[in-house]
Amino acid sequence: MRRTIGTLDVPGRLRASVPVLLAIAAVAGPAISAAHARQPRTVDSYASYLALKARVLATDPDTLRRLGSHLIVGYHGARDLDPLLERGALGGIFITARNVKSRDPARLADDIARMRALADPVALRPLFVAADQEGGHVSRLTPPLPRQPSIGTAILAAPEPADRAAIVSAYADRKAGALAGIGVNLNFAPVVDIRPKSAPRDGQTRIMRRTIADSPEVIGEAAGQYCARLAAAGVLCTLKHFPGLRLASDDTHARPTELGAGRDRLEATDWLPFRSVLAKVPAAIMVGHPHALGIDPDRPASTSAKVIDGIIRKAWGFDGLVITDDLYMGAIRRAPGGLARAAVDALAAGADLVLVEHMGRHVYEILDALIEAERKGRLPATRLAMSRARLLAIAERFPGSARAAGATSARP
Repeated sequence: MRRTIGTLDVPGRLRASVPVLLAIAAVAGPAISAAHARQPRTVDSYASYLALKARVLATDPDTLRRLGSHLIVGYHGARDLDPLLERGALGGIFITARNVKSRDPARLADDIARMRALADPVALRPLFVAADQEGGHVSRLTPPLPRQPSIGTAILAAPEPADRAAIVSAYADRKAGALAGIGVNLNFAPVVDIRPKSAPRDGQTRIMRRTIADSPEVIGEAAGQYCARLAAAGVLCTLKHFPGLRLASDDTHARPTELGAGRDRLEATDWLPFRSVLAKVPAAIMVGHPHALGIDPDRPASTSAKVIDGIIRKAWGFDGLVITDDLYMGAIRRAPGGLARAAVDALAAGADLVLVEHMGRHVYEILDALIEAERKGRLPATRLAMSRARLLAIAERFPGSARAAGATSARP
């Protein structure tokens, strides 16, 4: 027999415990709701989540470490990631707005250092610690990090290249110092999409407020200077959102979206800033979720071998880090197979890291799917080995720990 209590569908054998559980929830409710914001809401489904988590964590340690090294994951509670970190089963952590509330930079650096201390003895390589600190509208770590405008706003009144270069260098040095000071070694910026001529349907993306300019040359120049200054401080920049959102039909945060332009048009316009920066400085590429109809109409770009392996890897010869946009976005969540299938497809297509902004059941579903896909031969061993070699080389170049230790020791 079963009874519904609030939003919980409770089996008879557990009803005697409900008063105790509700009393605990009344005291710990805010913390529990934050930590489990994305978890199942019935006793049975929560039990299945715990079984899934236990199964994943009981996987052969080498397998879990090897496959988990391709995930970069956000978190809610400070200890959410500990079971995976202490097994070396993550490639990186993503720090965002919910993690910095009521924390000064030194305390945030302490949080990051603690997570590194868990992972370092067992992980395959140093962790990537990522932030989404573009400036302006997207400044996830402000406060406590300093508030800065977007790059486009910063250079708005500087028509001459020399003036723009000086502004961007000073701007990037300030941002790099703040990020490296807490231990961040990977920043999801700059946006190198070309500014659209009119406002697109992108209610959450707001691409017009985040782009640098409507000129590919100005974008490439400013983004290159920005990335060079970040690299000098030990922070790897990320060019986003390949293959471009300027011509996207809708908002990938909300739903599957199409990019109707053909490859020739994209090569001649939207991809110029990517190519310009990659020719000069180290940078990662973030691949977005639109269906590029002229290249691969059947898959989002972030999971497409025609886009990642065919264009970025083979046509461009790029051997740096390729990361997906957040798989929790509607374009993926609402697609067949959801996040788990997308993660498998993205790694099979040549991506190095899949980004999942929210910690929860779906992270364990992704790991479970990767384990099963490898067992069934759906993840090419050679491609994964090449990816791990890339990740190791990049992580060793951008270890991101020394400055964090300095910030931690500076705390009063």
